[in-house]
Amino acid sequence: MPYASTSQLADRLTSPALASRVPEQGDDRERVLAGYLRQASAKVDAIIAARYAVPVAGDQPLLAACELDLAIWQIEADRATLAERMPARVQTPYEEAMRLLRGVASGEISLALPDGDPLRAEGAAASIQVQSPEAVFSPWGRLWDRF
Repeated sequence: MPYASTSQLADRLTSPALASRVPEQGDDRERVLAGYLRQASAKVDAIIAARYAVPVAGDQPLLAACELDLAIWQIEADRATLAERMPARVQTPYEEAMRLLRGVASGEISLALPDGDPLRAEGAAASIQVQSPEAVFSPWGRLWDRF
């Protein structure tokens, strides 16, 4: 679930950049921009999931701004004719967004959460629990008793 809207992304790109980077018109442009926002939203959620239950509910201006910076960076990477380096006007906000998101994930920066929105416990991260059947072969089992 994106934290920003396609109209916010179009506004942030400005008309000349939007026309050159996303030449599609109408519904096609909306679809392309929505795809970039979904991709950026997935990155935002993946980073902050170590600390917050995602997607984070409510209006989240910080997450929206970070999502827009990540989406613009990806649009530039995918659709612009680039020299060797990403332009500073795109790279600098991207790096700042990543620093902010890492700060949110580590707890240095807190999000304003609506009442009842679950915050993960201090230091907790998403976990995986693995279960398997009892081992058939073991170095401490019957086979080793024969020697």
